[in-house]
Amino acid sequence: MNRLIVIFATAAGIWLVQGGTALAQSSETQEDYTMALTGDSIITRRLSVYKEPGFLEMIELIRGADVAYTNIEMLFHDYESFPMNRSGGTYMRTDPEMAKELA
Repeated sequence: MNRLIVIFATAAGIWLVQGGTALAQSSETQEDYTMALTGDSIITRRLSVYKEPGFLEMIELIRGADVAYTNIEMLFHDYESFPMNRSGGTYMRTDPEMAKELA
């Protein structure tokens, strides 16, 4: 099965759903898969510098899932354009290089 790893982070917690059932190419074939779901992601600094065993175990759990998903709360840009003066919320950004930390 092809892996689909989508951006991840830790903020509100991680839920790992194991043993789900997905229909494969044939409607008669079933295949197990795992999903890692995280909460809001606010990434402002590198994650790769952290070497604590618990953190590394969590990263392996997420990256080992067939599908991983997070709600990214950041914009990845270098201020190429001006922010809206009335955005209706906060204007959080991070360096585009931070996206590599999440994959």
